[in-house]
Amino acid sequence: MKIRYISWADNTGYAVAAKSYLFAFYRAGQNISWTPMLPNKHGYSPSSELQLGDSVLAGLLAKGGDYDLMVIHTVPEYYAPWVAEARSKGKRVLGYTVWELERLPDHWPAILNQLDAVVVPCSWNVEVFRHSGVTVPIHVVPHLSQFGDLPGQVLREADYRWLPATATSPDRFMFYSIGHWSNRKAPNLVVQAFLRAFGANDPVSLLVKTSRNDVTRWHRHWRNAFRRRHPSPMLELRRMLKDREPLLQSL
Repeated sequence: MKIRYISWADNTGYAVAAKSYLFAFYRAGQNISWTPMLPNKHGYSPSSELQLGDSVLAGLLAKGGDYDLMVIHTVPEYYAPWVAEARSKGKRVLGYTVWELERLPDHWPAILNQLDAVVVPCSWNVEVFRHSGVTVPIHVVPHLSQFGDLPGQVLREADYRWLPATATSPDRFMFYSIGHWSNRKAPNLVVQAFLRAFGANDPVSLLVKTSRNDVTRWHRHWRNAFRRRHPSPMLELRRMLKDREPLLQSL
């Protein structure tokens, strides 16, 4: 079976996840071609000018030709033209997507129900999609680690050299969260859950990578001519950590 895989190709979570699957398909010997999409002023569109430093991904770039199955790994808003193309050729089409909240956007189910099946990364999403009105089959395929082939020591030396040695000790377990500081991504809830679950003496660390601005709130500041301005997430972190003095001193 030949698969045509369509995905974003920038540095978004969707793109990173898609590239991990492409590597997995390649290693499994699957006959697969890749149609990358890059952002422009109109959104995302297929790109023939993608600069790739990886020979595997470069070798998977779609060169045309037939396929048996199309997999679209983007948000559903981009599905329609690809679904139309696949249906015009009598091909099966799957969509891979994910959602963080308890209910899908109202327009998603109608889009997803045009597919042969939907693929999601976790069983919780199956419940959310079903309760929101998705009726086609839903399959769970967990996200793959983008660091799966790298030994832990390499990761610590390459990516975590700026962290305290105690945080990356082999005797400690590190939790990692990445996401915009917003109500949808809710990194504040991750921090709250971590603080409830663990104490200062537990051998664990939490690494949070987030945005410069807390878009869940705003204030007026004289440096910005008193216009609306989003504060730093550090303000919220300091509030949550006000009873944990050692942690506050490190921020």
